[in-house]
Amino acid sequence: MQRQTSEWAGRILSGVRRAMLGSSSTSCGILLVEGDWKDSVLRALETRLLAEDPQLKVQFLYDRDLGILTLLLEGEKLAKTHFVSLQAKPFLQQIRKRNVRMAVSAFPGYASPTEQELWRMLQMLLAGGDAAEKDIMIYAGRKMEKKAPTILIIDVDETVPQFLNPRLELQGYDVHNACDGLEGIRLCSELLPDVVITELSLPVYDGYQVIRSIRKNNELDSRIMVLSDRRLEHDIRLCFQLGADDFIRKPYSPVELEARLKRLLSS
Repeated sequence: MQRQTSEWAGRILSGVRRAMLGSSSTSCGILLVEGDWKDSVLRALETRLLAEDPQLKVQFLYDRDLGILTLLLEGEKLAKTHFVSLQAKPFLQQIRKRNVRMAVSAFPGYASPTEQELWRMLQMLLAGGDAAEKDIMIYAGRKMEKKAPTILIIDVDETVPQFLNPRLELQGYDVHNACDGLEGIRLCSELLPDVVITELSLPVYDGYQVIRSIRKNNELDSRIMVLSDRRLEHDIRLCFQLGADDFIRKPYSPVELEARLKRLLSS
């Protein structure tokens, strides 16, 4: 087993280096999938992923002896790699007729994964147990790769991100924006934000539907802050009943918002 694993890790490292060779990419995502798979299934999975994102650069490496499928995603960070796993998992589970375990990680181009790190990912994947049966396991990698907290602001009012984005980015947050509830829900699944700041009055899906969607998604553990011009007690009470963590009325103090944001991230 140890020799097999070492040979597998060597092939993965060669694949990562080929993906990064002559490329301007700054990262490489790695997705491990356990199980025995036919070539036709792998071709169908590749077709499905590229149909969702034609710009996706993906390599398939399959070790039949270990029963491990590896997807290398050139130029992708952890959030996108995890998003791809959310697309692949239900497709493979439908074919296999039972749960499929996955492990994901991403590494910057200047620091390719070591054989030891790949071995740890493989151990996570093969460990088994109830948690492994239910979850997509994430290998965080080295401490120096710890990402900045991700903030998603959902508001149709353009002045909100214009004012908040530079303030939050100066404090080290990774800030993203959506102008309606539908786009906000999509970005939640893609970015896995640490905090979602949402207005209640939104096009397509309103803020209440956004909160419901986040709380129903088992892959999300986002804190939710409502930033709204609605002031009725009924609105505030309903937000907390649906699972919001905080509510700030507009007009608001940016200093207070930043303080509450730090509290949410530390709780």
